[in-house]
Amino acid sequence: MPLVSIQEVHIGYRGPELLEGVSCQIEPGEKIGLLGRNGAGKTTLMRMLCGDVEPDSGAIKIAPGAKVSLLPQDVPQHLHGRVADIVAAGLPAEQADSDPAWQRQRSVEQILSRMNLDGDAPFELHSSGMKRRVLLAQALVSEPNLVLLDEPTNRLDIDATDWMESFLKRYRG
Repeated sequence: MPLVSIQEVHIGYRGPELLEGVSCQIEPGEKIGLLGRNGAGKTTLMRMLCGDVEPDSGAIKIAPGAKVSLLPQDVPQHLHGRVADIVAAGLPAEQADSDPAWQRQRSVEQILSRMNLDGDAPFELHSSGMKRRVLLAQALVSEPNLVLLDEPTNRLDIDATDWMESFLKRYRG
């Protein structure tokens, strides 16, 4: 069973179609690079896969129980607070009732350790590259089946880029 099925998706934002009749499947374990010129619809497609944007027509089906997360290409300006709290926001809210607090905290601590991040540091005082690293941790903390990385190396330092590359080689999602 495919992880994601995209069938005849169209979107135009009330103008010329940005995506026209897009169809594909994403199977578990596949690693896919989405290439195209600026304005071709790459980010829009990723936002549709996350459920943030609805297509004008067509269907996007995510396998039952599958988790999807997105590393956006830009750092949201409204984020403030402790790094650990920003990362914890990546845990699904619907699991807060079923997962004990210690288990959620453990997930946050593990990803902070793996990415060499100080959970008590104020997010807003970090460089752009470190903020991206925190947002990557936020995208990964829930151990999603599908991780969407929108221009993932924007403003990342060499260490973070190397870490991401080795992580993606091992990642089973």
